Amino acid sequence: MSDIRLTELIELKTLQMMQDTFTNMTGIASIITDTEGIPITKPRGFCKFCAELMRESQESRRSCHQCDKQGAIVTLREGHPTTYICHAGLYDFAAPIMAGGKQLGCFVGGQRRVEPYSEEEIETLARRYDLDLEQTRQALSQIGLCTREELESIAAVLNQFAEVLSELAYNNYVMKGSVQALRESLKVRSQFIVDIEQDLRTSIRFIVEQSEKVLFQDMPENTRKFLLRIRETSRNALSYLDDSMDYARMDEGKLGVREVEYNISELMDDIVIRVQNLMENRDVELKVDICGDMPKVLYGDVGRIKQILYNLVTNAIKFTEEGYVVVRMDMERKLYGMELCMEVRDTGKGMREEELQYIRDIFEGREDAENPAQKSTGLGIRVTRRLVELLYGTIHVDSIYGEGTRYEIRIPQLAIGAEELG
Repeated sequence: MSDIRLTELIELKTLQMMQDTFTNMTGIASIITDTEGIPITKPRGFCKFCAELMRESQESRRSCHQCDKQGAIVTLREGHPTTYICHAGLYDFAAPIMAGGKQLGCFVGGQRRVEPYSEEEIETLARRYDLDLEQTRQALSQIGLCTREELESIAAVLNQFAEVLSELAYNNYVMKGSVQALRESLKVRSQFIVDIEQDLRTSIRFIVEQSEKVLFQDMPENTRKFLLRIRETSRNALSYLDDSMDYARMDEGKLGVREVEYNISELMDDIVIRVQNLMENRDVELKVDICGDMPKVLYGDVGRIKQILYNLVTNAIKFTEEGYVVVRMDMERKLYGMELCMEVRDTGKGMREEELQYIRDIFEGREDAENPAQKSTGLGIRVTRRLVELLYGTIHVDSIYGEGTRYEIRIPQLAIGAEELG
């Protein structure tokens, strides 16, 4: 708390608005300073004598600063609002702005007199600060007069404004502390999750590697099927672990966008290689259709796009026992630029209406969507939706039960190359 500044808890525009509102209500000059009397806001309503004449020399400006500092010091020492007389003989008020038991600033107002200046006071001020006597006389004659009761009333209003700011600063201070504590907690939790992730990933990969080694050996067919099932289950566990970690990072705001130049053909070649193992023992063909007028080079977050496609393609393969899975890539010109259009379509078993609605609810951001099938958490689909949102894109799904499912994704992209893909 010792290092927190007032502007870290209350925005400058809010401080300025509160100060200006006070001046408009009361007609009293005001300014908000830090604990050293250094102005934070722009002064409002200051009289001509202070705003113009007292700014003519360094000594007079120093005197004004000392008066502001005096108000901050007195309120800190007394622990409550105070009224004092400045170096020019004007009544000023000061009220502390507090948070967490510490003064962060001071609400200063005033520039009023109970009685007019005497000629002797005018001459003394002009001589002390080397001011033109006639200008000094004219400026001081414009100073507003009020009774002591009115001074007390104005001081009370200023104190109320300072209390409102203090309450706002304190609430923000508490919230700031809570956010900091939450961040520390998340940091500890994040490291804990990372450690668990590494241990799980190492163990599951070991199972996959060992099962693949054994599969090269001669063995009974039922044993081979059992090992294939172990390998597929382990690979699914790795995929689920990746989705879980991505979802956690998204919740913590740790996933960003990293845009680079990339080639669509190379992207799809990588997807095909990565999903080959999933198509073993399935009568499924993966087809890739890249439209001929696609720009050769695009600019975007190829890593996220690749992850989106991988999630949808693996999901399509998972629910397709025979037939094909088609990935179609195209570009469409829009008013704002280019849009990458991706389609993943399969001839799988499709979805019933309630299952389709579940997926659509996820795409619409309903985190509490209920899965009628209860066969999976839909985590991969949720991650995909978050990734599409991260790239300012859209995703849509259609499905006919018994015939297949179609996903369409559209993501804004920049086209770097105009050459056609071969």
